[in-house]
Amino acid sequence: MIQRPLSKISRHPVLNVLVGFVLMFMGIDEFLQETLPDYKGFFEVHHAVILIGLTMALKGLIEMGERLEFALAEYEAKTAAQNDQNKA
Repeated sequence: MIQRPLSKISRHPVLNVLVGFVLMFMGIDEFLQETLPDYKGFFEVHHAVILIGLTMALKGLIEMGERLEFALAEYEAKTAAQNDQNKA
């Protein structure tokens, strides 16, 4: 199967580590906003939801594209085999 550049990015462990750290910092920021009355945070919960959603959508779209590519290759192979049988 051909590896696409986005597939390499979405499956790279560094992406998961970065998303994990960003989500952890967002959680700490949100916790500090709730516990310290004078603390003005930078992140809101919706930022974490957007980050998770974007990451999951990217992985899902890439996976769907790879499955479609595999299904089309299977279909082409079956069609070629049937054409060979019909010619014989």
